[in-house]
Amino acid sequence: LGVLTVVASVAALTAAGIPLRFVGWRNWGLLVDGAGGGLSALPSLNVPYRGLDDWVRWIVLAGAGLLGVLAALLAFAPGRGTGARRRAAAALTLGVLYGLPVIERNPDSPFLSGAGFAFLLALFLGAGRLTAVRGVRPRAIAYGGGLLALLLAAVLAPRLDGSAPWVDYRGITGDLAERNQAVFNWNHSYSPLTWPRDGRELIRVKADEPAYWKATILGRFDGVRWLEQPPNDTSAVDTPMSAAHPEWNEQIEVTVRGLRSEQFLTAGFTKAIGGVSVPAVPAGSGTYRTGGRPLRPGDTYTAEVYTPRPTPAELSGAGTDYPDYVLGEPLSIELPESVGGPEADEPFRNGVEQTTIFFPPFGSDASPATVIPGVRNFRGGEELLAASGYSRMWALAQQLRAQASSPLDLARRVRQRVQQGARYTERPEERAIPLESFLFDTKAGYCQQFSGAMALLLRMAGVPARVASGFTSGSYDTRKGQYIVRDLDAHSWVEAFFPGIGWVTFDPTPTVAPPTAQDTGDGGDDAVDSESEDNAQARADVAEPAAATPAAPAGEDPRSGGHGGVVLLLAGLLVVGALGAGAWGWRRRNPLSALDELRRALARSGRPVPPELTLQGLEQTLSGAPTAAAYVRAIRLGRYAGEDVQPAPGARGALRTELAAGRGLSGRIRSWYALPPRRRSR
Repeated sequence: LGVLTVVASVAALTAAGIPLRFVGWRNWGLLVDGAGGGLSALPSLNVPYRGLDDWVRWIVLAGAGLLGVLAALLAFAPGRGTGARRRAAAALTLGVLYGLPVIERNPDSPFLSGAGFAFLLALFLGAGRLTAVRGVRPRAIAYGGGLLALLLAAVLAPRLDGSAPWVDYRGITGDLAERNQAVFNWNHSYSPLTWPRDGRELIRVKADEPAYWKATILGRFDGVRWLEQPPNDTSAVDTPMSAAHPEWNEQIEVTVRGLRSEQFLTAGFTKAIGGVSVPAVPAGSGTYRTGGRPLRPGDTYTAEVYTPRPTPAELSGAGTDYPDYVLGEPLSIELPESVGGPEADEPFRNGVEQTTIFFPPFGSDASPATVIPGVRNFRGGEELLAASGYSRMWALAQQLRAQASSPLDLARRVRQRVQQGARYTERPEERAIPLESFLFDTKAGYCQQFSGAMALLLRMAGVPARVASGFTSGSYDTRKGQYIVRDLDAHSWVEAFFPGIGWVTFDPTPTVAPPTAQDTGDGGDDAVDSESEDNAQARADVAEPAAATPAAPAGEDPRSGGHGGVVLLLAGLLVVGALGAGAWGWRRRNPLSALDELRRALARSGRPVPPELTLQGLEQTLSGAPTAAAYVRAIRLGRYAGEDVQPAPGARGALRTELAAGRGLSGRIRSWYALPPRRRSR
């Protein structure tokens, strides 16, 4: 029976589409990891599943096959218990197998389909096994009663089918699922880091090249922090797509695991989203948001992306011929009254709370222009900045601009200055003007401070810049060809615009303090010196996520030290072994009586014992096989006569032969299971 169960289970897995190689013990880690990912998506899954994640589809189909195997075992496997109870348990399993997809997707004729299933279920439960008793034909009564019940159900079911569910199972499972889904707020705060940091897997990305997986653009600087603000025309293309580099265009596939997000995770500039059930709504600058519900575990989608990977020579030769669409917001900041300074109160009179400053592009001799509500022809941008809380940053930006020979040279100088003397910590000191204080006072922060300061300096110096938020490339799983992204990879970086190329990624956060840095338990200050020799050697002209770290083995926490999935599997096997050993020891201490063993052998071999059958009657039935009859006689005498009579040699085997008689190969196999060579315990 065990062999047949294993064979049937493997057949169910392969019929579901799971490659046979995953069944082998060498790939159990991959099987456990993939199955875990598929199971995690089930609470929020719609059936039929039309996503791109193979494991989710395989788990759904394999679950159906394994339920069928379980129903067969409950109904037909030999064992203790009455046939009616076993058939009822099997019927319940079949009901689950039928009911789950019906709940998710109504058939065209739901009531007719349900009636057919109920009729077949009645036959399975035993209506066809009823026999006449004292002239009464119970089979006809059962069929008639079943038909009457079906007709009554057909009348009542449409009236019971209301607009609201009797039990909101989606709400229950949805609440449970959401508790295990990470949620991020990408706007900058510069407060101590509160992002989830427990190593949870969030997404998997199948891509030809590594990239920073972008969730959103923070294009608005409100005078204190960088925030999301979709442009007026969210469908506008704000990046040139170089025809000289077709390799910068690719399609990526994203599978959501432990994340709930209203933003689609993509890369570079996204041209289109496909293969997902939730609507994809343009959010500007090549980003997309969901329409309706957020993304959740089990969702998959494709994205057509343009991700420039220029060389330093190409960036140096890009020039400063900026298109009009980057000479507005990408070169502006807001200056509220709260940071305007005591000497800059003129534009803030008459209830004006803030002004917007537009900076001239790199290479221009113009002065910053201001737009103040209710104030005409006010051009004092330089005076405002010099008297504001950003006076030191403004002076630094002009100094770096004067020293730079090109936008690329400026970006290098800005990044170096942002990193100069700074240290990485996830619990920075909070200040009223965070980025100015970070650069000149505290010099401590995490990715938000580093990226926010660099983008602000670039804008002040005339290079269109913005902040992007999402995740670094994560770790690469060579066996699956996917980038595994965890909550430890959440990050914020800078994008600067280069004519003819588009928005290019720069990452000023020290490479010796990657986004996966964690608290060490000593106050949360994982501070490092960003000007160390290792860090200086690690810098690149453009952020290059190509050095993705190898993925941890399937199912492993990256902080665990290795082989987490294998250890978990071995621990599970040890627990099962211990339970089995305990059960075996209990049986040895509680031996099964010879009479009980005989009853069980008859039942397991498919020869149930009628209530009126006695041991003497069974002995007479076996009179044609004297050796087998002697086995029963020994049990009878031991029970009623108190005689210690041992069965003759070979009597146990002779009885086994009789149990298998006339039942072919399967009968012979069942007889060995029913009456093994040695007497069993309980």
